[in-house]
Amino acid sequence: MPKLDANRARDEKALRHLQALGWDVLVIWQCEMSDKDELFNRLIDFVDDPKKPIDK
Repeated sequence: MPKLDANRARDEKALRHLQALGWDVLVIWQCEMSDKDELFNRLIDFVDDPKKPIDK
């Protein structure tokens, strides 16, 4: 359990850091990759989110 807790804390820290830099982050777990259609739809929804501002 300590290793998993450390991994979770490390991942959460990296996520917060990326968000603080202005990045939108989508986490996809390996187990979620087996349904290719669902994965494709999640990726499209994430990339094509109309609420996200477009910087030029």
